Amino acid sequence: MEHTITLLTGYTDKKGELHREVTFGKRLSVGDIMLLDSDPRATSPTQYNDLVMRRMITKFGSLPLPIGDGVLASLDTIDREDLRVGGDRFLKLSRGDDRKGEILDAETNRLAFGFEIDGTPYPLVKFGRMQTGNDEYQADALGLTGVSRECFLLGTQIASIESEDGTRIEGPIGIKDFASLDGEDLVQLRSSAHLRRLSFRFSRESISRERNGENNLSANGSDGNDGEGVAEASSPKA
Repeated sequence: MEHTITLLTGYTDKKGELHREVTFGKRLSVGDIMLLDSDPRATSPTQYNDLVMRRMITKFGSLPLPIGDGVLASLDTIDREDLRVGGDRFLKLSRGDDRKGEILDAETNRLAFGFEIDGTPYPLVKFGRMQTGNDEYQADALGLTGVSRECFLLGTQIASIESEDGTRIEGPIGIKDFASLDGEDLVQLRSSAHLRRLSFRFSRESISRERNGENNLSANGSDGNDGEGVAEASSPKA
């Protein structure tokens, strides 16, 4: 699936040739994002966005690919805005109506694309353990930063991934298996892991409040009202 737009002004090269037609045809994988993450230019938000756009563009007039660093930077604000809109439109069209990422419950995700291992997609992802300090120490020892570190730590929390035909691969999932994952799937896993941590936190805090006499409960389990509770219930009738 491709998406083509025509810029209002476009880019004029050194030979005086005008290039206005831009085609988007490549979705970013996590591997692409890891490479961008390690690019020194990625520290600038504007340059990072241009680096992303350059990877998504599969045709820009008759310019050779990948397009040069200065091409997008030379475009006026109207053309740059149209590029952003065109890129977003391409991502929506290339996902298709039949692909939908979904958080099924606190532990389980259905990804829009899924992990692809040996040519087989694995869209069902089940979390099973919490990240620990030891996992972070290991990421430190491996020298991982940015998205690579994030994927490593996400992988340690995954209990299993499963294909549509029920084939299952047990976790943890290694960082190399994240490389082919679609960028949109990474965003979903990131959100799901965060919500999972929150669900554990809320559950634990609720139990802690009950044990400590909060939530309008006394520490002995009664509701704190005079004349009611355990002592009253055990008193003999006159």
